Order: sequence, then structure tokens, then C-alpha cells
Amino acid sequence: MRRNRWLSASLFALAAGLAITVLLGPLVTGVVHYRVSELMLSQLKGVDFVSLIVVAPLCVVTGLLAARGHRAAPALALGPAIYVLYVVTETIVGPNYLRVPGNNERLFPLLIALFILAGTIVLIAWNQLEPSNVGASWRRSDRIAGAFFIALGAFLVIGRYLPGLADAMSSRPTGTDYLAGPTIYWTIALEDLGIVIPAMIAVGIGMWRGRPWVARARFAIAGWGALIPLTVVSMSATMYVDKQPSASWSSIALMSVMAVAFILPAALCFGPLFRTGRTEDPVHAGVKISVGG
Repeated sequence: MRRNRWLSASLFALAAGLAITVLLGPLVTGVVHYRVSELMLSQLKGVDFVSLIVVAPLCVVTGLLAARGHRAAPALALGPAIYVLYVVTETIVGPNYLRVPGNNERLFPLLIALFILAGTIVLIAWNQLEPSNVGASWRRSDRIAGAFFIALGAFLVIGRYLPGLADAMSSRPTGTDYLAGPTIYWTIALEDLGIVIPAMIAVGIGMWRGRPWVARARFAIAGWGALIPLTVVSMSATMYVDKQPSASWSSIALMSVMAVAFILPAALCFGPLFRTGRTEDPVHAGVKISVGG
């Protein structure tokens, strides 16, 4: 496997950009004051915590794997890159720029640079994944992971969004999160219901039925599922620490269970890439990976 210097350098740069963003934000120095409510500010602290403690180090580790030419690097790179695309969109669009005091618009050049860099990483990593036929020995794992994706996608629609949307679309919404940040709520709903959840269910069905087109897409969905639910747990925890009225231990526990549920199919997707054996094999994911470039 040849070293992938472009992917490696891009991941290192993404890690540095994330770290700078967090250091400037409310979790560390507070140089950047986001134009959001106190509840949303607590949630942003939770997102920043995951970005600094989990996502940035993951970028560094994946960058090192790419520098060594490890076959798992392109697949792993999709997760943090999609995470950044997802979170940066909310961070830019969500604040109330006209009615809440703050200065987070000054962070826009860095955020848009991170957005472009993350998109570039997605393209590089996606191009490194070369689909091939799914090996019969991995069919059972495929079906298990696919079933998880289908069930989790359905749960998010029925359990999370249907009740919330019914309230948000009413003449007098009462939801705490919605009232604290309507723009952020609708931005996340657009991302989840318009992109992520449909893709998750479609990929789950494709994995269940053994379709070769999911060879690349599974890593994107698994990466999102391994990281974004962690931010929800962290948000619940920071809300509790900040003594927000809607925070509770039961909420933290429920979100933790959900995060674990999302990590399980991710482990099924990524795990085989670290097994020793032949240099090229269909592995669980049904792909062979070329890490040149």
C-alpha cells in the first residue's frame, strides 16, 4: 500500500482547525461569543468537547494511518469529515445574528475553510474506496449491521422527529429545545430527515440484501453514527453541568444507550479493516481499498 500524503495532510489540517475552533469557543477561552440562547450555548459546549476529545484525535490517528498506507484510512476518514460538514452547517446557520449579542460571525472564515476541507477529504477518501463483490463469509455481519441501520433510522423518525415536528409545526410550540433555538432545530431536522436518515435506511436495506452499491456508503453512515450520537450525550451532560432546567440523568442515560446502539454497526463495518490477513480481500464491507495518491 502506498502512502496517501494528501489524505494524511488534509486530516492533520482538519484536526488543527477543529482544535482552534474549540479553543476560541465557549468551552475554553470564550473569545468567540455565539449568538444563541443559554441552552443552546450549553449544547455547543458539548459539541466542542466531542470535537476536541474525540474527533480531532481521530483525525490525527487516521492521518497517521494514511501516511503509513493503511487500508482502513480512507474508510475512517469519512466519519470525521462528515461530522465536520454536519456540525459546521449548524454552527454557521443556527445562531440568531440580529437579536442575540455575540461575535461568532468572525469565526466564519475558519468555519468555511473547515467545511471546504472536510468536503475535500470526503472526495479523496471516497475515491480511495474501490467496490468489489461482497464475500459470502461476511454476509451475516452485513445483514446484522444493515438491520441496525434500518431500525435506528426508523426509531429516529418515529421516536425523535414525529413528536417534535408535531409540536414545532403547531400554532404554539412548547418544546424547550425548539424555543431555545428554532433555526438550529430546523437546520438539524433538514440534515437528518432530508439526508442522513433516508441514506441510513437505504444503506441498511442495501446491506441486508447484499447490494454492491453500499460498499462506500456504509462507511459514511457508520462514521456519522459513531460520532454524532456522542455529541448528543455530551450535550446532555453539559446541560446537566450548567444546571439547565430540561437536563436530567435519565436523559444522559437514554442518549448513552442510543450512542452505544449506533457504535455497534460501526464496529461491524470498520472492525474487519484491522484484521490481519491478506493484503487485499473483500472484508466485511465488500470493498478492497487502494490507498495510493
